[in-house]
Amino acid sequence: MIPASLRRRGTRLGATTGSIALALAAFALGGCGRAASAPRLRLAATHTVRDAGLLDPLVSAFEKETGLDVESVVFATGQVLALGARGDADVLLVHDRAAESRFVAAGHATSRGDAFWNRFLVVGPPFEEDAAPAWERAYRTLEETLHASGTPDPATGELGHATMRIRPSAAAYLRCLSKFEGPYVSRGDDSGTHRKERALLAGVRTPWPGYLEAGQGMAGTLRVADRRRAATLTDEATWLRMRASLDLVPRVEGDFALRNDYGALLVAPAGGAAPSEAARRLYAWLTGPSCRAVVTAFSIEGRRAFFAPDERAPTATPIGPGELPAPTPGAPPALTDVFVDGTRQALRLLVSGDADTWHAVWLSLWTAALAVLCGACVGVPFGTWVGLMRPKGAGLVVFGLRVGMSVPTVVIGLVLYGVLCRRGVLGGLDLLYTPTAILIGDTLLAAPILASHAHAAAASLDPRVHETVRTHGGGTSLTLRLAMAELRPSTTAAVLSAFGRCISEVGIALAVGGSIRLHTRTLPALVTLETSKGEFGLALAPGLILVIIACGAALVAPALSRERRR
Repeated sequence: MIPASLRRRGTRLGATTGSIALALAAFALGGCGRAASAPRLRLAATHTVRDAGLLDPLVSAFEKETGLDVESVVFATGQVLALGARGDADVLLVHDRAAESRFVAAGHATSRGDAFWNRFLVVGPPFEEDAAPAWERAYRTLEETLHASGTPDPATGELGHATMRIRPSAAAYLRCLSKFEGPYVSRGDDSGTHRKERALLAGVRTPWPGYLEAGQGMAGTLRVADRRRAATLTDEATWLRMRASLDLVPRVEGDFALRNDYGALLVAPAGGAAPSEAARRLYAWLTGPSCRAVVTAFSIEGRRAFFAPDERAPTATPIGPGELPAPTPGAPPALTDVFVDGTRQALRLLVSGDADTWHAVWLSLWTAALAVLCGACVGVPFGTWVGLMRPKGAGLVVFGLRVGMSVPTVVIGLVLYGVLCRRGVLGGLDLLYTPTAILIGDTLLAAPILASHAHAAAASLDPRVHETVRTHGGGTSLTLRLAMAELRPSTTAAVLSAFGRCISEVGIALAVGGSIRLHTRTLPALVTLETSKGEFGLALAPGLILVIIACGAALVAPALSRERRR
């Protein structure tokens, strides 16, 4: 006969676990049903549109005018085109005219239209007039002049700049940099900016000793170039937004070849289906007068940064000898000042109830806590069973659990992306770029951690426990429940470890969440975004919250693991 106290402990634990499992199953089924019944409109845009601050006004204006909700995800141009080719976006906003034409010719898009344009420029570190580096001196002495050739500048309509002493040629400047092995930072991410750079460097061997690839968005690349005192190619809008915080100055601007056209693409759904009515409305809006009105009204520090397709921009003033800007005076701020200012800005965001920050807090807590519960319902009983019963092949199972604990989150995200994308096995559920997708990924992350810890703890128990329970008339189920009750302190530590891993991961959140504002942007994704934009204070706010959450979890853990006094 099993003692009543032991039976009550096992029954209590089993009932709790069953209730949690039923609640999670109901939630998952309800979420999937909502996702499947309401297809979402997805816009994929480039980093430069977001980093310049134009993407949010465009999306807000469209939603206000049409009443449709838009999910906007941001990648480099090459990634956006690949996303569209797989059917995981409805409308694309990119800036590589040649690639856009090939995209339409390949049948991936039904239409392509001009949305707006801005300009590229080459920026680099300042220096004294009499201490110009070799590549700068070589560029100044080029005997190239711009004569009227009958081909007007598409930006200004002018035939040439007769008064210029030096032709503004980005290609010539980059050739001088490569010849003298000057420092240069490339985006290196197959973005529209990176593709423009490759076109300017046609015929030049890369990399040269001073050339490096940042592999980041435009804002992040500008930060790297600034720290390394190197030149880089940037779009004018992002440069205008960030120039106050950088020591870089324009080195080449006004080149006719630096016009940067953005196009909208209406993606052709798989199977020859017609684009949805919502997608057609978004495409028509981006290529129509409503978008142009937003672009015309948008400015950065009082200066226009984007222009309508048929609009002319003011003529850029070229840089000639004697016109080079002086170096920025003053030393960089001390590290303590940076942290103090960042902390103040972070506290202001938290106290003021900043929507982006607090939505990320709720989403991170919700997905991490629910993922740990889901993982615990499966992982803890399974790990306990393997550790206590030692079935045949247990060594292989333990090895698999350890591998699962070590798999990088970005790999989990990529695999899950392949399953959830519109052409994937579960594509019909339309879960990609939703909080549910992040929850599934975090569950896959948490389950091996919990199972491995449970196995290690159960393996240390007396192997005669199962025989004792059987002697008193119990079975395997009761054995597992009693073992898990005895291992509660170890399980609590495992839960804390899994929670910390889930709430701090960023690979899954970016791969299947997309970091969509006020929808799938978690705290770590918000830190990554603001850091890439150089907004240290905005990045520190979610970082501080993560630390506070970690402290709270550490304080709660002892109470959860404390045994009740008999």
